[in-house]
Amino acid sequence: MVRKDKKAIYFIEGEAPGLFGQKYSSRDYRYQDAWGKNQFNSSFPASLVAYMWSKGVKPVLISTDKNNEIIHEYIDSDALLGIDPPYAKRLQASAR
Repeated sequence: MVRKDKKAIYFIEGEAPGLFGQKYSSRDYRYQDAWGKNQFNSSFPASLVAYMWSKGVKPVLISTDKNNEIIHEYIDSDALLGIDPPYAKRLQASAR
């Protein structure tokens, strides 16, 4: 249900709130309902991986082997997302 009394929120004057690396999103983070559990839980992991990539930190993949023993290993962000993180080519070009 869409509320008609939506009130925009700003944490920094003149700067719209959002998540790292999400330049194009179907969510409008200026409104409180975009930060709800079901919306935020699907958007935050992608932003976290993009941020980790920008800082050179590899995410830890937790899996099990055939004996059901827990395995911790690092995984590249692009392998985890299936694509390069947002702005990857632009960031790499600007670092040269």
